[in-house]
Amino acid sequence: TPKRYQSIPRPVEVMQLTTDMWWDVARWCDGETMCASPHAVLKVKTDFGPLTAYEGDYIVRDEYGSFRPCSKAAFHNFYEEVQQ
Repeated sequence: TPKRYQSIPRPVEVMQLTTDMWWDVARWCDGETMCASPHAVLKVKTDFGPLTAYEGDYIVRDEYGSFRPCSKAAFHNFYEEVQQ
């Protein structure tokens, strides 16, 4: 019989890729802006090679300093804001 496990919560830092914040996010994660029809995309360097982020996606930096893009829908399923 399989056992059930739950993910251990780990703090992450996040910035959402929006038109207004595009260049700030790109600098933060050392991403590369690429022109793709009809919209620009951001190539994010990850431990698994570059991954593509689209406007509205979230860029997540984990506790080890690694970045990864996360779609808006997936982000809200896995993360909640930490009140400071």
